[in-house]
Amino acid sequence: MSVAVCVRVGEKWALAADSAYRVANLSVALQSSKIRRCCDWLVAAVGGGAASQWLYHRIATEKNWETDWPDLCASVDFRDPAAAIAVHGRRIYLLDTEGNCALVDKDERVVAIGTGAQIAAGAADALLAEGHDARVVAEGAVTAAIHRDLHCGGPVEIVEE
Repeated sequence: MSVAVCVRVGEKWALAADSAYRVANLSVALQSSKIRRCCDWLVAAVGGGAASQWLYHRIATEKNWETDWPDLCASVDFRDPAAAIAVHGRRIYLLDTEGNCALVDKDERVVAIGTGAQIAAGAADALLAEGHDARVVAEGAVTAAIHRDLHCGGPVEIVEE
């Protein structure tokens, strides 16, 4: 796994992720972009490589994935599931390969997924309390997870709007 975080401050949001994929339990980390544009969606996926690729592909190719997500996922059996944060306009969704799709409440300021999620969420809460903007909070949250979770690594990738 790894970590991805979406932070909202006012009308601004930032999506950040680490860039490492671990190979089994080896200390080898392959760097790869976890944040991708799929049509008019921005998606950050964490989890198994094949499962993450499947998430990206489904989001890019299925026009009605919001309503059909559980049926799409039911046809695939992944040993290593993935999760994703998807941003569309001002809406933020949580997705996974088990068929779950949830719209994040508009008042929720921090969404984090992956093995480093708890570390990232705690760091984000502390940075928000200090009054930082969405980009600083998202980058700081992912950086904290990289330093404290052995499954996270690589440079921080960040997109903001």
